[in-house]
Parts: sequence; C-alpha cells; structure tokens
Amino acid sequence: MLGPSPSTLRRHRLCDFIDSAGKIMVQKCKTCAKHDRVCKVHIRSGKCSECLRRGQRCDVKVTESEFRRLAAEKKKLQGRLMESRKAQDDALKLQREAMLLQEKALENLRVARLREERLRQQLDLLGRESDEAVSVEMRALEELGELEPSEVMSFPDSSDGPSLGLSPATWGAFEGWPFEARETFDAADAAPDIPIPDSSSGAP
Repeated sequence: MLGPSPSTLRRHRLCDFIDSAGKIMVQKCKTCAKHDRVCKVHIRSGKCSECLRRGQRCDVKVTESEFRRLAAEKKKLQGRLMESRKAQDDALKLQREAMLLQEKALENLRVARLREERLRQQLDLLGRESDEAVSVEMRALEELGELEPSEVMSFPDSSDGPSLGLSPATWGAFEGWPFEARETFDAADAAPDIPIPDSSSGAP
C-alpha cells in the first residue's frame, strides 16, 4: 500500500503550520460553518487549514471588522515596540551616567589617597623637626648650665648655719612666693650674729 504523496505531505505540513500560527476567523467559511469547525487562516494562505487539509474549496473572506481588528493589533504591537525601544534607550542612558559617576568616584578616591599620603609625609616631617628642636634646646640649656654656674641653686654645708645661699637669678625658683618672704631671707643673710647668753652663768 502506497503512502501519501509528497505533495499531500507538504500540504499537511502547511495545514499544521496554519493551525499553530493562523488566526481564528470571526466569519467562518461556509464549509467550516456547516461542519462546525474552527476556521483558522494565515494571511498568505487564502484558505483555512481545514479546507486545505481536505483539499476542499474555501470561500473564506476577511471582513471589515477583521481588517479593523488586525489594524488595531498591529498598532498595539507597534506601540509596545516603541516602549521597548524607549526603555532600552533609558537603560543605556542610566548605564552611561552610572559609568561616569563611577569614574568620578574613582578619581575622587585617588585624589583623597594622594592627599592623605602628602599629609602623612608633612606630619612625619613636622615630628622630626620638633624632635630636632627639642634636641637643640636641650644642648643649649646644657651649655648654659656649664657657662653660668650661678644659675644653679647651691646648698651650703649645714655646719655653716641655717642660712640658704641663693643668687639673685635663682629667685625665679620661688615664683609665686610673697615678696615679704623674699625680704625675710635677705634680712637674715645681712643681719650680724648676736651672741646667745649661757643660761648656766646666771646673767640676766
């Protein structure tokens, strides 16, 4: 038994395609209306899939309402396409702005790091200069101590009496003392020694 001819197979494949991609007609052809079939037509076929599959004549016609429906659907799809393109343009614009902001942020970060490094170097230099200034001042004070011994406070031997020998320059060590106290020390140094009578002699 021979199978279907190649032309029949091709026709059936076309019918299957129209069934999957075709449009259901509001106004059915006479054959589909008579047998209560789904009348699907591809805009290029000129026949519905059911009539084409059976090799029957098809008087399907595209009505005015069908034309309006197709035109409205086309316009709707075109509107969605424009929205999609606009969304893509907006996304690309945002992407470019984000890239510019990222580049600016990286540049600001680079400048801030350079500024921090420069400030650290200045701070280290200032620290070294401060240390050197302290060292120079210490050496100067040591030299002054050797050249001007009068600046050093001297404590006489206790056997010489209770007096405390201080040079005038050393009065700065008593900063905050009342002036009367300083005069008392001066008067004590200048007063002559007064003999203390011996109580054992009985003299008044």
